[in-house]
Amino acid sequence: MSYLNDFIKPSDYGAVRKDINRILSLIHDITAQEPEDEGLQERICISSGVKLRTTTVTVGAANVNNTDTLYKENFLWKRKKPSSVYTYDLIQATTGSGLTFPVSTTWDGARVDNDGTSYITITDHVKFDFTDEVGISMKVILPASAGGFVLCEKVNEYRLRVTDTNTLEFAIYTGGAYQTPVTYTYTPDTVFTIVATYKSSASGQKLYIDGSLSDSDSITGAINNSTGDLCIMATAGGTNIAKANTSMAYFGLFNSELSSTWATDFNTNSLYDSSDGFDEIITINFMGNEDATPDAEIGLFIA
Repeated sequence: MSYLNDFIKPSDYGAVRKDINRILSLIHDITAQEPEDEGLQERICISSGVKLRTTTVTVGAANVNNTDTLYKENFLWKRKKPSSVYTYDLIQATTGSGLTFPVSTTWDGARVDNDGTSYITITDHVKFDFTDEVGISMKVILPASAGGFVLCEKVNEYRLRVTDTNTLEFAIYTGGAYQTPVTYTYTPDTVFTIVATYKSSASGQKLYIDGSLSDSDSITGAINNSTGDLCIMATAGGTNIAKANTSMAYFGLFNSELSSTWATDFNTNSLYDSSDGFDEIITINFMGNEDATPDAEIGLFIA
């Protein structure tokens, strides 16, 4: 098989003349063949038929290195599956049809608006049963809170909710009861980020707003484990649904305490800092839909 680049190697005048003659001969051979002739396909191949392109990606603790294979005859990239992926086996369902995804007012492409009728349920799973630590994050706009509503709750384990007085509350369930919550009084209809976290051995409950610590305590105790489902924008079963004009993006649930640095980074960039080495159990970025993005740092993350 003849390759065009075999001929384009002039080293002196004589070689140049010879190369030109050979190229002209090659062109004559090509144009004299029928378009479907196999020889034509071979002769117009100007480089090796297969090329590998390796991309090294270090995210969290996972190996997501990737090798792309380019078959030039087909002009098609074929992607090799990463060697390490996280099996996403959570079962998620949306109740109601009141979730919409605005285009012009998104936060870097992410946002869901709730008309007060819809919520998301994720079936109980062992991955939700934490003992010593938990972290929850999201970006929100919250309406005035008459009647109160829930942002995230796994009944008798942990919850993030709004009470009647435009007050945000985060509390974990230990010792047979929800503990006294850490709180923040918000201004309705304004954008802010929330990072709620707990560590039983030392840090207690913490609530970060826009990257700054708003409230904390020093309680201890193992987080209770229950068989209840995880619910977003309601309590499981459909009570305490988020009020109309509630907006949310970048929801994340983690099996670890989230640090002050993490909260600051999240507020600044809406990105998850994986350097703490914990697992992100669930992410829903709300980029055009309410589908989960398993192990995603706004699209790419595996712990």
